[in-house]
Amino acid sequence: MSDIEKPSARPNPPAWLWAVLTVLLPILVTASVQLTGIFQKDRELDIKVLELAVGVLKVDPESGQTSDGATRKWAIGVVGKITGVQFSEEAKKELIAKPLVVEDPPATVTPTVTEEERGWVAVGFLESPTDRNFTLSNGKPITTLAEGMIVKAVRAINVRPRAASWGRVSTVLETGQCFRIAKTRELDAAGRAQTWASGDLSDCE
Repeated sequence: MSDIEKPSARPNPPAWLWAVLTVLLPILVTASVQLTGIFQKDRELDIKVLELAVGVLKVDPESGQTSDGATRKWAIGVVGKITGVQFSEEAKKELIAKPLVVEDPPATVTPTVTEEERGWVAVGFLESPTDRNFTLSNGKPITTLAEGMIVKAVRAINVRPRAASWGRVSTVLETGQCFRIAKTRELDAAGRAQTWASGDLSDCE
């Protein structure tokens, strides 16, 4: 049975190699940073040139500003080179003859908040001063509720997606926070009329 050959010890790199690496490493790092800066500047320049080319193509040729077509051909070439988009001959002819029409993005529409989408809070039992979760914003007792009225929470109150939606909580009004009322509703609670209000969190006025 032959002996198993033992792996030979790996030779240590020569000292001169470490010296070379010590000198080259900072140079390579510096060069890498500079190249990154160059690429970034080139990219910024490409974007500016692309914006210029698109601006040229948006001009109506009949206006006389680019009537000879040479500028528009240059712009088409720039767009193709920077974006990588290859225009067909038909598309090129159309861009030379007609202005490029770029539709503006649709305006952001702020959705209308419906009453059902507002938060609902249990104001309490208005006939009982001790069973109310809110006071007026100035701290005085509530005697009646109306649209636009601002009330202040006397304790932490759950804001629910719907009136008496006991199993769901959208957020919590902390003690001292105010709520602007948009609509009120009375619901039966063990034979008593419990008042609920929909609305939004508000500054205390």
